Amino acid sequence: VARRVRDRLLAADGLRVGMDVVAADLAMDVRTLRRRLADEGTGYRALVDEVRLTLAEELLATRALSVEQVARRLGYGDASSFVRAFTRWTGVPPGRFRPA
Repeated sequence: VARRVRDRLLAADGLRVGMDVVAADLAMDVRTLRRRLADEGTGYRALVDEVRLTLAEELLATRALSVEQVARRLGYGDASSFVRAFTRWTGVPPGRFRPA
């Protein structure tokens, strides 16, 4: 189930939809999705963060987008929210993560 959720989150609008939409796309109730993910040792929020981190690292490595543009691509309302999340995930802010 976790793999299917990751795949859905990686779809074009995946990070902009809620858990209810993802559950419906997987033909299950939200509570069932929560239970199944818990059985696999994860949760919806953890999967969203995992997908966001992976995409953020890829987007930042290309150096083609600004931190603000990456934040918008990942569904954040503002860059500061993204910077806080990225720093929490990696221990460094996105500006320092970028390769030299």
